[in-house]
Amino acid sequence: MSLCVGTLLLAGCGGGGDTPTEETGTSSASSSVEPSPSSTREVPEEERRRLGRLSADELCELVERAEPEGLDFPVREGSPERLSSDARVRGCRFSDEEGERSLLVASQPEGLHDVGRSEVTELPVESSSSRHVDDCAVYSAVTGATLQVTVVDPEAGSGRCDTAVEISREVLRPLAY
Repeated sequence: MSLCVGTLLLAGCGGGGDTPTEETGTSSASSSVEPSPSSTREVPEEERRRLGRLSADELCELVERAEPEGLDFPVREGSPERLSSDARVRGCRFSDEEGERSLLVASQPEGLHDVGRSEVTELPVESSSSRHVDDCAVYSAVTGATLQVTVVDPEAGSGRCDTAVEISREVLRPLAY
């Protein structure tokens, strides 16, 4: 299965701490991002899933079902990843054919939604973002975990964060928060 993933790819943990940043001190996601009609929450409360209980394979399914809008490059089917020795940290990576750009959707421990440098106000939950030279990560508070969506694309510029916010919005729809 191939998804069309905008101009962004996601990295493991937001690009690492030693990477030079393009951070400006203001929100890295523009407030002009409007939810699309498909991003309204239509999932009944009793069917919402707890992120912390999902396997890496199930994280891949969240993105495959959402078919994220705003991505400009085709990616391969998602590949489950264990991102840490901590079993609570796992994800699913969608890479382009060259492996230079990717999208990562991950589950992190609860309470890490504010590790980003800038607050994200466009999402229905408390969220923050961190932008680096070639990636942008958005961290969102959900019930029992933190959703991480990272877009890695060396050529995308500030649009990486807009894309990460939009993908976060889509992935949040079926989750309990």
